[in-house]
Amino acid sequence: MNHEGQGSAGIEQGMHRFLKGSSGYLATEVDARRRELYLKRERFVKPVEGGNVTLTVDQNIQYMVEKTLDETLAEHNAKGAWIIVQRVRTGEILAMASRPGYDLNEFRFSSGSDRLNRAIGYVYEPGSTFKALTMGAAINEGIVTKDTVFDCENGTWIYKRRPLRDYHPYGKLSVEDGLKKSSNILTAKLAVSLGDKKFYDYLRAFRLGRPTGVDLPGEEGGILHPVSKWSGISSTRIAIGQGVAVTALQMLGVYCTIANDGYMMKPYVIKRIESSDGKIVYTGNPEIIARPITSKTASTMCDMLARVTEKGGTGRRARVDGITVAGKTGSAQKPIAGGYSDTAHIASFVGFLPAEDPEFAMIVVVDDPQPIHTGGRVAGPAFGAIAGQVARYLDVAPSIQNVAQR
Repeated sequence: MNHEGQGSAGIEQGMHRFLKGSSGYLATEVDARRRELYLKRERFVKPVEGGNVTLTVDQNIQYMVEKTLDETLAEHNAKGAWIIVQRVRTGEILAMASRPGYDLNEFRFSSGSDRLNRAIGYVYEPGSTFKALTMGAAINEGIVTKDTVFDCENGTWIYKRRPLRDYHPYGKLSVEDGLKKSSNILTAKLAVSLGDKKFYDYLRAFRLGRPTGVDLPGEEGGILHPVSKWSGISSTRIAIGQGVAVTALQMLGVYCTIANDGYMMKPYVIKRIESSDGKIVYTGNPEIIARPITSKTASTMCDMLARVTEKGGTGRRARVDGITVAGKTGSAQKPIAGGYSDTAHIASFVGFLPAEDPEFAMIVVVDDPQPIHTGGRVAGPAFGAIAGQVARYLDVAPSIQNVAQR
């Protein structure tokens, strides 16, 4: 709320017409001592108080998120970081936090960058977290199964005279192991098998390149170029999260869809709005907005993503004792003029739990951590720390088989 009483950011801006109320009006006459002459009153309109907006955000989960977010930011000397927690089955946002922040009482002295809600307003290349979408599309089309084996070319694949490398060299890997080991080459070969048009159709089916429609101002739509603007190698790079840009909320939506039997829910933060006299004028309800993959594909992907947090997987630091975590790490180089930076990265982890019956999902994104920059080392531990607290708070039942014991 600014000094003119206008909501200028977030819920206060988006819901200003409900929160503000209306001023009263009095037309009358007064005597020499400024006392009203009641018999001369011409018109009186009572002021109306503003309504109440109730959010889906849980203040306890919000506290857990913000505390860990600040610790992660300081530990890794990062430029920024943001986290979202969302209920898988409904789309309700349970927590959303972004750093750097600012003193709400001294907003006049903050910069636009500080006031930006990076969870919905910052567009970035997601890196390897995107691989779950690519693999889900290929499995959904029946092109491969999780057991299909690909040659990962011992770490370097030349396609259309351009090299693509894996972080570690691998020989032959199954699709399932390719996700666990985060193979760029295997994922890119899946995209080639799909073909540009079919792959693009899946990207659109997951509603990339457009806002999710969350009831908050300032949401960006990301960047997804049409196939007509793709080069010969575009699909192999988009498959691994390069050449495409998303918001954290969009990326979280992909994983919530996998966790929710292939149904994509519209995210929302407004639970209800009440007028000053107590009447309910709006109620937020779960809304299905897409169905990009089948229930069978979603179940397969849940199993595959759970292996990422097992021993030998890139996401093992995101585990939660007693509960199976499914998710994926991301370690993306930041684009610069003429290519990609060797020193600036976006580290992330996105996942959900319990893997066998998901209740909530979360994404952790850290902007330019130093000196360690991988998602598994930077974002994974933050995910695990918060997820464990949230699971206990929501009384999530323990998994039958604990990933930490595998």
